[in-house]
Amino acid sequence: MSAAFGIGTVSARTGVPEAVLRSWEARYGFPRPERLPGGHRRYSDADVEGVLSVVRDRDAGMSLPAAIERARSLGAEPSPTIFAALRRARPHLVPHLGGVRTMLAMSRAIEDEVLARGDRAVLFASFQRVRFYERSRPRWRELARAADTACVFADFRSRRARAGHPAEIPVGRDHPMAREWSVVADGPVFGAVLAGWERPAEPGEPRAFEYLWSIDPELVRDATRLAAELARGAGAKLVLPERTASPAPPADPAVQDLSSLTQRMVSYLA
Repeated sequence: MSAAFGIGTVSARTGVPEAVLRSWEARYGFPRPERLPGGHRRYSDADVEGVLSVVRDRDAGMSLPAAIERARSLGAEPSPTIFAALRRARPHLVPHLGGVRTMLAMSRAIEDEVLARGDRAVLFASFQRVRFYERSRPRWRELARAADTACVFADFRSRRARAGHPAEIPVGRDHPMAREWSVVADGPVFGAVLAGWERPAEPGEPRAFEYLWSIDPELVRDATRLAAELARGAGAKLVLPERTASPAPPADPAVQDLSSLTQRMVSYLA
């Protein structure tokens, strides 16, 4: 994506003062914006994401050089799936193991919460196969009608966008996303992410997934951006609400405690 933002815009979106951005560039060569003939800096979406990554890691206690090096490594190689990207961005998260019933129950719970709230959410979901999506098509049409943006990934034959329907993003059978089951809901008030990959199984064995899920606003926002990058990489023209370009607020400690407890409950149910 071409560079499009001035340093003032990047500062406003990330909360990092312009003087600090210039200092990072001079000392660490990060970020590395394009320069116009007149010398003005122009930053890309990837530059903004890199700066936000540094901000998050600094808030988590990481040193500035380590945070910058991590941002460089994350930006160097785009992740092929939402699950893989979240594992790389949040290595401390421990995946759970569950079957189809667990994944379906958690997906339905997220979808129902979005519908009940009536939020103008940004929604993404990975269905692997069109036949799996067909079972949820009526539900996702209803979700799409109330959503700000809605996209679904599956082995569609072509990319299609219709009013009142989610945008359909084709995924090749040999693409890593062909094994992914995910739901991302990023609303003005409520947000949640579920991302898992299906383990290879022998004939006759039940389907099993390694998965991550969270209601942490920062993790949900990460998942939203990652899903949008994957959709754009497949040719989709997405226009996301302005709020998704800003850092999500840190999770309230009470929300973090509730999330931790619920993680344990789900692991026992699975």
